[in-house]
Amino acid sequence: MADDLFERLLQGGRRAEEVQAALTARFGAGAEVAQVLKLGTDSAVFAGVFQGQDAVFKQFFTPDAAQILARMSEELLYLDGALGQGAYRVNRLLTTLPEAGLAVLEKAPGQRLSKLIKSDDPDARGRSIALAANWLATVAPLRAQQKRLGGTRMARQLEGLNLEALPPEDRQLSLALLAALKRFGKRIRGGDLTHTVAHGDFAPVNMMSDGQTIWAVDIQGGARFPLARIMARFLVAKDLYAHRQVPRKWGLDADDLHVFTDAQILPMPELQSALPYFVGQQFLRRFVTSYPDRAGPPNARARLAECLSELETACH
Repeated sequence: MADDLFERLLQGGRRAEEVQAALTARFGAGAEVAQVLKLGTDSAVFAGVFQGQDAVFKQFFTPDAAQILARMSEELLYLDGALGQGAYRVNRLLTTLPEAGLAVLEKAPGQRLSKLIKSDDPDARGRSIALAANWLATVAPLRAQQKRLGGTRMARQLEGLNLEALPPEDRQLSLALLAALKRFGKRIRGGDLTHTVAHGDFAPVNMMSDGQTIWAVDIQGGARFPLARIMARFLVAKDLYAHRQVPRKWGLDADDLHVFTDAQILPMPELQSALPYFVGQQFLRRFVTSYPDRAGPPNARARLAECLSELETACH
């Protein structure tokens, strides 16, 4: 374990040197890499300074890095132009170096929403949830359209989950939720749902806030999804492992769900049909795919059981 950590530190240092060399060659002394924030197999993220302002440098290692940067640039320029400098923003793209697979972005102020929503201050926490809900309510209509949700696509989104690798109790729970989703899903299969382009991974970890303004970060391009799925992804990411003892609906924090409902993101028919389906889908996917790391903690099992109970009740 210590050897692996040491090797990752060395690799992070080498990547930082590569990024610094590319920046210096293009901009001279106006850019400085100061810290490795994240090192993955396909990309790395660094903090530093670019032409006098705090910045984030993201480098992609894959053969399609230039294409990723082009999609990122197009999407961020669109959203920055559409949102401007109001309360709901994206972290702006400052420049790209396609030959180095490198994007230079402004550093969004504040803290990650995933930290802010753990606050013991209910008012501060409520403001954070409302900012996220209103960010989505602002962005979703920009490119919304009605599209048919086919059964093949619904099935594909639940394929490939390795339920057999789970212990018997969790496998049984997951299979029961999967069966309930198939029954409940008949309500939306083949029908028209609101689809839009917002954030491909709309989750608390990808939002930054200073309490008054919220920034979406880590946007790598625009992809169109059912709006109910985008909303469910955020709410499930927030609640699956949460320890808060609160009233729940579909396994979600009922008060937080009410905030999102008040933001009028989804039409009422989709709140009653598409949203519960995608909440269950996201609970199941996150529970199973994160099992090797999380090993199914009790609060996550409780969320699945709560969602399953309400889906089964709705199916009768």
